[in-house]
Amino acid sequence: MTLAIGDGANDVSMIQVADVGVGISGQEGMQAVMASDFALPRFRYLQKLLLVHGHWCYSRLANMILFFFYKNAMFVLLIFWYQFYCGFSGSAMIDQWYLIFFNLMFSAFPQLVTGTLDKDVSAETLQQLPQLYVNGQNSEEYKPYMFWMNMIDAFYQSLVCFFIPYFAYADSDVDLFTWGTPITTLALLTILVHLGIETKTWVRT
Repeated sequence: MTLAIGDGANDVSMIQVADVGVGISGQEGMQAVMASDFALPRFRYLQKLLLVHGHWCYSRLANMILFFFYKNAMFVLLIFWYQFYCGFSGSAMIDQWYLIFFNLMFSAFPQLVTGTLDKDVSAETLQQLPQLYVNGQNSEEYKPYMFWMNMIDAFYQSLVCFFIPYFAYADSDVDLFTWGTPITTLALLTILVHLGIETKTWVRT
């Protein structure tokens, strides 16, 4: 990824070509600012932009992407296990409203809050230890094995969330959606607990 920093009209083309462009508003006009992704009033704010907000942005995005893959895989696997009992007809034991709101509201809002506000390291520490910025350059928080670990998590957690209610209601005469509701509830609680464990900041800093 390329980063371009400029404060004048001569830097506009360089900023536009770079992956991330930072414009500094100066005496040479606002051309660089208008062409940039980020605009700063002074060069002295550049350190905080890169070392603090750059680190936080990478960390949040990496964890949010991993979580979205995990929660969607887990929810789809619940329906997949049911296919062994319905002749692979494609039907679901989960009420349609739960299917609609699961990704739209139930599991999306908590992750959006975490993906916006979570901080793995304080701003003071990041500025005192600039070597921590290397984590983002080396993609330390999003590697292929982390993706597959999340998929393994989704696999075995979906088994637990599906078969505990399955065996609990094995000899009962409840209808399909009444049996599917505890599965959905258990899965949602598991996903939220998983998110809570992955969240690094639980207090306002």
